Amino acid sequence: GQMAEILALLGEKDQAKKWRKRQMDLALRQLEELPSDAYRYYQLASIYSDLGDFETALKIEIQAEGQGNVPNIAVYKSTLGWHLAEMGKEMDRAQILISKAAADNVRLKKYTESHLGLIKLKQGDAKEALGHFEQSLRMLPQDENFRAVVLYHQAEAREAMGQRKKAK
Repeated sequence: GQMAEILALLGEKDQAKKWRKRQMDLALRQLEELPSDAYRYYQLASIYSDLGDFETALKIEIQAEGQGNVPNIAVYKSTLGWHLAEMGKEMDRAQILISKAAADNVRLKKYTESHLGLIKLKQGDAKEALGHFEQSLRMLPQDENFRAVVLYHQAEAREAMGQRKKAK
């Protein structure tokens, strides 16, 4: 994903699309060779997620969830919960998955706090969402790319609370 992002930032959108297509083709070939490898499903789902196709990413991640050899199930739970939250679907399931991921792997907490905040924001509880986003930001390093996502959602929560000045 990073090479495609770099190419897109450099204005090479066609090259970025070609790079993602190559990644997708490789992931599909690997899945043909190892159809029970959950990691390959996750790679493919990540590509679809990067392209903004959360519906397809979610379907693929659900397939990965059913595979037996998941190397880090906490990451899958967190990502699957996040995709559900992004789409505003099955919010209770999303919250359970994300909470389990945080319990299974403490290192994910800096991300799962943001994911829980997104759920609260989508459920209309901007104040609680803001608390989750602030907690996530306290844990994320300053150079972490994911900070931009959290800051965006934090601004959404502030705007929902009527704090337009702080949201900017």
